[in-house]
Amino acid sequence: MNRFITLFVIAVCWQATAKSERPNIVLLLIDDWAWYGSSIPMDEGMSNSRMPIIQMPNLEQLASQGMKFRNAYSGAPQCAPSRVCIQTGQSSARSGFTLVLGKNMPEYYDTRKQYRNLPLVPNVSDESIDSDAFAIPEALKPLGYVSAHFGKWHMYSDPGAEGYLAHDGDTDNKPGSTIQQLKRLPESHDDPKLMFSMTAKSVQFMREQVANWTPFYLQVSHYANHAFHECRPATREKYIDHPDVQAWYKKNRVTADTVNYKQDPAVFLGMLDDLDVCIGSVLDEIKSLGIEDNTYVVVVSDNGYRHKFFPGEGQPFHGHKWWVWTGGLRVPMIVRGPGIESGSKFDANVVHYDFLPTFVEWAGG
Repeated sequence: MNRFITLFVIAVCWQATAKSERPNIVLLLIDDWAWYGSSIPMDEGMSNSRMPIIQMPNLEQLASQGMKFRNAYSGAPQCAPSRVCIQTGQSSARSGFTLVLGKNMPEYYDTRKQYRNLPLVPNVSDESIDSDAFAIPEALKPLGYVSAHFGKWHMYSDPGAEGYLAHDGDTDNKPGSTIQQLKRLPESHDDPKLMFSMTAKSVQFMREQVANWTPFYLQVSHYANHAFHECRPATREKYIDHPDVQAWYKKNRVTADTVNYKQDPAVFLGMLDDLDVCIGSVLDEIKSLGIEDNTYVVVVSDNGYRHKFFPGEGQPFHGHKWWVWTGGLRVPMIVRGPGIESGSKFDANVVHYDFLPTFVEWAGG
């Protein structure tokens, strides 16, 4: 009997060790974030491949520890279909979820007047992830992984049905626009775009899985930088006196006291700053938990974008969100993890639907 118990304990300990040795995967998905929308130059030969002024030290540290991808692409120039590409590992044409428009349409093409200036005529689209699609958590579960999704889902379905144990439900853009009805930032606003509460939930999830020796997949889908920009008032103060911001105020005949926060470049810059703080909190927790050497961290945008405030040179790409030119599809991407050389760069093309098979390979599948 004692020999049986000893063998059983050894087997359980071996399984726990094997599970714990599988790498954790953290995906930080940023909404509406241009390729050149951070403090990191995505191409050192292009001075307009970064956002001047903005301070993002945590993202810069991540890039110095990992790999920067010059030619990363969204699976679609809109948020919902690009997110389906990530979850399913399928292109939009393959999944049938091609755009946000197009739901409940009697005809294949939508030729209504409001869409005539778009570069492509909207076509009919699926309304949610196909029931037989194989999502990231379903692919990782047989390998012992527990998955969580916090933040913006926007795929018109139940994250739990796709295998997420912890999640915020079938969220869209609305939860992340907490003060859009106002014209001024409130004097106290400590959770802009729900960045900080999402980060707190993410930290707690990681702690629980590490305590249980369980490998995990964590996706934090930020509402920032979607329209209706928000930041903490104290963070905005860091940027209102910058010469480029003051020049914008002057050009638009407003002041820091009269500008509508929805157009205020200081709020936009403050939102990126707050976002970097939240990214840093996740990175700090990974280090504190002792799993830094066994955790992949991926930071990427859901689609290309064209930020209205961009001081200095002109923006580098043609087109923007909703457009299938480079400006709508090229996204910033940084990855750190086991086997990835610090400060490295990758120039070949990658796309959102590469993620699922890559994650499975990292997990040993």
